[in-house]
Amino acid sequence: MTSKLLSLPVLSCIALLAPVLALGACGGRLADSVGGDLQADPSTSEATAGTTSVDYLVLGEDDNEAAAKALASYLEKHGIEILLQKGQNVGIQRHDLMYILSPKVSNEGVDRIVVAKAFGVEDRYHHSPEVDALVRKLNEDFNIGTFFLDDDGDLVFQSHVTFMDRVEYAEIEAFLDFVDDGVMMAILTNPKALIYLR
Repeated sequence: MTSKLLSLPVLSCIALLAPVLALGACGGRLADSVGGDLQADPSTSEATAGTTSVDYLVLGEDDNEAAAKALASYLEKHGIEILLQKGQNVGIQRHDLMYILSPKVSNEGVDRIVVAKAFGVEDRYHHSPEVDALVRKLNEDFNIGTFFLDDDGDLVFQSHVTFMDRVEYAEIEAFLDFVDDGVMMAILTNPKALIYLR
């Protein structure tokens, strides 16, 4: 994977990320851009505006394990490769990157899907001041999520998408694209990351 990342010029990555950032800056949602009044029927999770259909995922209330099963099934239906579904976690592979998605549902407020990606740290740099400095630098330079070190000393990236009761597939896909591009940007623009990470 590193050789593929190294072959991309940094400016190309910036060009890839610019449209994603521009979409986020406009603050619009896909449903807003479709036009017309969307009326959703929660029992079928279908919305219509003329002939337009929006595909929603409804995760239920207060059961993260059931939500993880529903999320895995929903993503698989949309062509996302599911590597595992265990407890509250769903492992996926997308664009040669593996992520763990963990839904967190609440019957009293905002629901979210936590997205995590781990990067192995070269053995000689585990628990080193150099990697601690790298984590601080990544968090200072990028606001796409949080970088931290797990108990084993490996680098973990974490972010989440929030929603109320239901989320459209297009929103999940746009968020995962944003994460893919942002993580690639963070790693490629920090030469030390390419030294310390496997």
